[in-house]
Amino acid sequence: DNIGSLIELTHYKKSEYKKGVPDTTDALLVSCLPGSSVYVESFGFWKGNFSLEKYNENSSMWELVRTQDGNHSQNYNFTEKNEEEYIVRYRVTSTEFDTTIWSGENEKQTGYVTLQSFGNDYSGIIKITEYISGKKVKGKVLRTIGSTDATQIWAFSPWSRSKGYPTAAGFFEDRLVFAGSTRYPQTFWSSKVGDYYNFGTSTPVVDDDAVTATLNGGQMNGIKAMVAFGELILLTSGGEYKVSGGQGKALTPSNTLSQAQEYRGISDVLPVTVGSRIVFAQQQGNIIRDLAYSYEADKYTGDDLNLLCSHLFDGHKVVAMTYQQTPDSIIWFVRDDGLLLGLTYIKEQDIYAWHKHSIKNARFVNVCCIPGGECDELYAVIERNGQYENVMLEKRNDNDVPEEQIYVDDGITVRGSDIKEVTGLTWLEGETVAILADGNALPQQKVEGGKVTLSEKHGYSVVHVGLPIDAVIKTLPIEFQMQDGSSISRKKRIGNLSVLFKNTRGGLYGLSEEKLDEIKWRDTEAYGQPTKLFTGKKKIVLPAAGWDETQQLIIKQDAPLPMTVLAIVPEIVPGG
Repeated sequence: DNIGSLIELTHYKKSEYKKGVPDTTDALLVSCLPGSSVYVESFGFWKGNFSLEKYNENSSMWELVRTQDGNHSQNYNFTEKNEEEYIVRYRVTSTEFDTTIWSGENEKQTGYVTLQSFGNDYSGIIKITEYISGKKVKGKVLRTIGSTDATQIWAFSPWSRSKGYPTAAGFFEDRLVFAGSTRYPQTFWSSKVGDYYNFGTSTPVVDDDAVTATLNGGQMNGIKAMVAFGELILLTSGGEYKVSGGQGKALTPSNTLSQAQEYRGISDVLPVTVGSRIVFAQQQGNIIRDLAYSYEADKYTGDDLNLLCSHLFDGHKVVAMTYQQTPDSIIWFVRDDGLLLGLTYIKEQDIYAWHKHSIKNARFVNVCCIPGGECDELYAVIERNGQYENVMLEKRNDNDVPEEQIYVDDGITVRGSDIKEVTGLTWLEGETVAILADGNALPQQKVEGGKVTLSEKHGYSVVHVGLPIDAVIKTLPIEFQMQDGSSISRKKRIGNLSVLFKNTRGGLYGLSEEKLDEIKWRDTEAYGQPTKLFTGKKKIVLPAAGWDETQQLIIKQDAPLPMTVLAIVPEIVPGG
């Protein structure tokens, strides 16, 4: 099970000291630990030069660090720091180091050079590549080991095939952070500052070293997601925690502070951020919550967002979610039965509006949002007839040109002159489709032989064909307060209603889905011209209105045309 995992071996590496007369060979050679230094000093009488070189492991060549010239009795010393993350070999060489100027005198004054490195604990890393026996494996050296001697100071990496790998990742204070492996579900690991591939520490520890810490919760709840604000928010299966350096300080190995905020728990679905708020599915996947810092409570807290629409989650849970910031600030959720739920979420205006969406003969599998030129583009994976497809859900068409309205699913637009039929509809074979031709809604047809016939006599210029989409608004039961109490238990009648529309045409209305009347739109348009899109207030009479204790208004759009309802004002007649 250790194949592919890393093992760290720690040895004490002794100081090294070399003394001699340098020449073109590497007689004066020492190894220097990472972060440590080599000290070079010359003594006695000599003239010429000597050079300090270091060995480059990547190019397998010696590189010049510094050259020192000398003349007679002048002595020199300097220090060179090893900035690498591994042991580096240094040597002193010379092309001319003349000591004969002291010939025949006191030999103790003959010139020489010393090269010294300093000892300390050092850890090398090996990746295990092959299993041989219970006491022997083969490996590849990833970071030079200090010695091949046996050592009692060693450690396996926290991630491996048997221990599992992190379930969450992100960035915080210029550190790369991983969290929540199988063996260590409440632990997080952060890299050095600005060095995302380096999770090492120094001796002694410094502030920009890597940080490894474990949440100090009362239960073993694995970390599933992280979000970086002023603090690092870690979301676990049983609660929400904030991690920081405390009192506005940066996170360091010596001041890591984790504090529990709430004990709600998060599901396996990744959360989304909306401004300064986190929106996530609670552990069971059937409750949606938000989380943000509260000055009143002095902690991160939030609300239940589906409290008023819990029927959308009865017996179901969320399996995917994404956030579409523009144009309408909508959080999209995929339910486990393939239904797409939307939450229009504008916290500043206290707007939490839920809506559900479906595709004919298909189910949603996953969704994601990608920034586009005009707005965030919503993409989805759907399953239709056992096949998976990638689709993009287009934004609403905001213009008021009837011919350019596209409100069909899986559709196609054909442009030309004198178009009397649309062919090539092989993917819609056998389906009943909606048709909008030059801004006029034609009767729905069944696709046969990959085509539909528009007209045998009259041709069109712009034709949209696709699966029909039914959009329905159904109000809550209409109630109001009367002088002698609530109207909830009294009969009432709705004879008229005023509806404020924007760029709308088509649609039905009524009090029961079994009996809906068509909204009349045509006004002063010339014969043969499509009815214009309507913007404004329209008064509608309910011919089948009756007396009932529960009254709910229904507005339905069954045509391939736009409808935007801005307000509904019913005229209510109370009864006994």
